[in-house]
Amino acid sequence: MTKHKNALLAAQILENEAWSEAYEQLESALVEGWKASEPDAWKAREGLYERLQALKDVRAQLETFLATGQFARKPN
Repeated sequence: MTKHKNALLAAQILENEAWSEAYEQLESALVEGWKASEPDAWKAREGLYERLQALKDVRAQLETFLATGQFARKPN
């Protein structure tokens, strides 16, 4: 896939209401789960933290596709 096409598809995802709502709900649930965890539940917190980071990584990759594709389209 070209950088331009990746950028177009990434923009569609990032601007999609369902994506935004799903992202916000997942992020909130993970943070709330972490906050509500028992002091000795470090394994559970680690899992929640890893899932939160993975979620953020997906968004960051989409934003990278968007930025890279937009940069690729700019004339020199």
